[in-house]
Amino acid sequence: MKFQKSSAFSITLLTLVAAPALTACTSDASESIDPNLAEQVTALSSCTAHHRIDFNGNGTTDFAVFRQTTGQWFNVQSPNAVFGVAGQLDIPVAEDYDGDCKADHAYWNPSTGTWNVRLSSTGATVSQQWGSASLGDIPSPGDYDGDEKTDFAVFRQSTGQWFIIQSSNGISNSVFGVAGEQDVPVPGDYDGDGKTDRAYWAPATGTWNLRFSSNGTTTTHVWGLGSVGDVPVPGDYDGDGKTDLAVFRQPTGQWFTIRSSTGAVQNLVFGVAGQVDIPVPGDYDGDGKTDPAYWNPVSGTWNVRFADNTTTSQQWGSSAVGDIPLPAPPAYILSHF
Repeated sequence: MKFQKSSAFSITLLTLVAAPALTACTSDASESIDPNLAEQVTALSSCTAHHRIDFNGNGTTDFAVFRQTTGQWFNVQSPNAVFGVAGQLDIPVAEDYDGDCKADHAYWNPSTGTWNVRLSSTGATVSQQWGSASLGDIPSPGDYDGDEKTDFAVFRQSTGQWFIIQSSNGISNSVFGVAGEQDVPVPGDYDGDGKTDRAYWAPATGTWNLRFSSNGTTTTHVWGLGSVGDVPVPGDYDGDGKTDLAVFRQPTGQWFTIRSSTGAVQNLVFGVAGQVDIPVPGDYDGDGKTDPAYWNPVSGTWNVRFADNTTTSQQWGSSAVGDIPLPAPPAYILSHF
């Protein structure tokens, strides 16, 4: 499917105000691993690039929603599907769990902590109990071991702990966060080594805390502020293979990004002030760069701005019937839907 790109908005540079810090999670990893998981999730051909929410494997992010009320998935570029429990308020966690370069339909049940994944490579379904919302867990899937398959992972806000089942070598738990501070998990590949790094953002202070998988070192950076309506939206906006620090300011429709390639600060106005749009960044044109994008929950309209400053719009879904736009981070979904 091809999109018509339209006129550009202007970009200006700005310095963001500093923000306060938060806490993380804690846990007893008493959950057991499904013994069939290793057999069902098998290694497939390497992906040349990983694009989130790409169900058809064409290298671009799809316009897709998960309807919580019915357990249905609706996709502009790929077939629709029924995979979920009506009325259960499941959290969509669609990612590439089998390494075939396609996003798999997947959801996490907050009540039981069960992950349910339908593998696109075989059509088989995998279930794994991991985490629980009652303990403060937030699903934080990512490729933490660098084998090009998404791992089951949760961040426990109440204690600052991370609980991960690595698809290549089993459980890997760690403490990286501040207990009781309600930090927001923002995992990403910040050092460009092909592995997801543990990271969290403190809404109270706007502090990003990153632990690099390449060498185990940590770094902090103040960027954004929860009290002014900022939502963390990490992504590779400059296409250098590293995740950039970024926030979307909902009340004003502004995007604030620090590009990892140059350290340059970018302030982009792309959104409608006061509309409470939902940020849905992704690589919608397949150029290897994250595109700023937002979804209007009232009209169901997606608005995407490409790296060449052209834009496109697509009506798809509606919050009135329980739709959730899939590129939205699980932490945002869990707290807003």
